[in-house]
Amino acid sequence: MFARCYLASAPAYTNLSALLHLVHFDFYFLLKKFDTRFQEGAFSYNPSFEAINGHYIVDELKDFLEILPSIDPSAQWKSILEIFSEASLVHLQF
Repeated sequence: MFARCYLASAPAYTNLSALLHLVHFDFYFLLKKFDTRFQEGAFSYNPSFEAINGHYIVDELKDFLEILPSIDPSAQWKSILEIFSEASLVHLQF
């Protein structure tokens, strides 16, 4: 319940939105450019990242740098993350 009240404030919504943008960033696509054998979901794979020319990743870095400054390290993240646990409880009730 507290999480819903906290979300009603503008900074809480902004922090949640920033977190969702970070979570939805395509890290796989970026990392795959450093190791062409890198496979999504292969958690036991030991990647072998290689140096690449920066122009191959400039667009991905621009996208990431649009997201990163919006993450507020001093935000009340515990309250924000409680929203997800409340949402999962609501989902389980239906």
